[in-house]
Amino acid sequence: MEIPVKIIPENLENLNSKLDCLINLYRVNIDWITGASKFNKTPVQKDVNYSKLIDELPKEKKNEYLNRLLQGELNLSIKFKKALNRKIENTDEKKYKNINLKELLKSVKENEVIRVRAEKEQAEFNRIKKLKEIGEKKDVILKEIDYHIDKGSGKSYDEALERIVALKELAIYENDVAAFKEWLDRLTKKVKNKPAMQKRIQSIEWQS
Repeated sequence: MEIPVKIIPENLENLNSKLDCLINLYRVNIDWITGASKFNKTPVQKDVNYSKLIDELPKEKKNEYLNRLLQGELNLSIKFKKALNRKIENTDEKKYKNINLKELLKSVKENEVIRVRAEKEQAEFNRIKKLKEIGEKKDVILKEIDYHIDKGSGKSYDEALERIVALKELAIYENDVAAFKEWLDRLTKKVKNKPAMQKRIQSIEWQS
């Protein structure tokens, strides 16, 4: 099966914000858009050499327009220009070739692989960036954990748990899990009279 390239909208690689919203709203597969865009790039606008186009016209056609001009036909210059522009379009049309559905599917798959890889790399970059930020604020986070545990509410225990998990991820990243577990054991003993908090800490160890 072949698909005429001309039916693929131009400028797919430069969608505006409104089209982006529609794509997200209707959950259009972005890989299809990216894959199709390579087959129909927006043509580069260039100056048209009308003198050359007129020279290329058959003699009969030139005479026809001259006669119509002498007869005072209204808007002839506009009509003539449109006719020349159609000549350009017809010439450009010949440059297009149909694409095979297999080609399109291959392009879509290639773009999917590239997108997934890029998303994974970005996610890993964001994760490491966040861990480094946690490392820079480690002393503050330790104080916040004590503060939320001392508050003694379910919500504050959850806040403490969130920070403990963050420190655990940091320990894994820094290959310092042993030291983290030692600190966690001390914290578990410290909250022995707070069973709700102790239960939360034990759940972290299972995640390890």
